[in-house]
Amino acid sequence: MNPKLPILAIGDLTAPEFADAAELLVRCRAVTVPDVAAALAAIDEGFTPAIIVAAQHWPGEFAASDVDSLRRAAPLARFVSLLGPWLEGEARTGRPLAGALRMYWHRWGEFSASLDASLPNSEFAWSLPSTSGDDERLLSASDLDPAVSPVSAIPSLLVAIVAHDRETFQSLADICARRAWQTVWLRNVQTETSFHPDAILLDAATTSDIELSCLVRLHTGTHRPPTIVILGFPRFEDVSRWKEADAASIISKPFESQVLLREIERLVAKPA
Repeated sequence: MNPKLPILAIGDLTAPEFADAAELLVRCRAVTVPDVAAALAAIDEGFTPAIIVAAQHWPGEFAASDVDSLRRAAPLARFVSLLGPWLEGEARTGRPLAGALRMYWHRWGEFSASLDASLPNSEFAWSLPSTSGDDERLLSASDLDPAVSPVSAIPSLLVAIVAHDRETFQSLADICARRAWQTVWLRNVQTETSFHPDAILLDAATTSDIELSCLVRLHTGTHRPPTIVILGFPRFEDVSRWKEADAASIISKPFESQVLLREIERLVAKPA
C-alpha cells in the first residue's frame, strides 16, 4: 500500500481479526478515529482522505446515514468496509452499506494489493464508480482478464495443486492457465517431492490436524515455496492455525479468479 495515500480509519481495530489491517494502517500513517463524529471532525479540521476504512464488527454498526455524511464531507474519497466474522452473511440477509468496497478481515491482503500499481490490473476496483456493486466489479475484472493475460508480471511458473478430487484440481489449473502457468496435481502428499514448484495451492476442506499435517509435509526439506490455503469461510482460529503451520496466505471460498492470480504473483515476487 502506498504510505503517502491519505487514509481515514474509523472504528475499533483492537479485535484480533483486525490485527493485520491495524498494523498496515499504522505503517501507512492512517488517521484513526473511534467513530463517525470524530471522522467528520477530522475532515472539518482539514484532513482530506483518499480512502475511508470503516471497521465493522456486526451488521448495522454503521448506518447508511453515516456513509452519506462522510460522502458529503469527503466526496472524492473511496469507502471501504472492513468486515469482521459476524458480517459473512450480510450480503445475503442484511443490508450492506451502499457504494462501499466490501473486504472481509481475512482478505485484507487483497485490499492492500489492489493499491499496488506494480501488479497487473490492480486498479480495476478503484476505476469503477463508487456506486458499482459486487456484480459490476466482477464483470469488470473478467473483462480485464482475458483467457491468457499478456501483462502477467511473472510469465512462467510451476504451480503444484493439492486437491482431493480431479474437478477441484482442474478448476484451479484452469485459473492458472490464464497466465500460461504449468500445473501438477498432488493427490497424496506423503514425503518431500522431488520437484521444486514456484508456488503451492492447497484446497482444504477443514482445519483438521490431518489437513494441517499435509502442509507440514509439503514444507519438509530446504525448498519451501509459498503455499496458499483455499478454505471456505475461515474463522479467526482457522487462519491462526494455518499461519502457524507456515501457510503464506489464506484465500476464502468463494473467490474471484483474479484474486487468486494476484496473490500467487505477489507471493512469488516477494523477496525471500
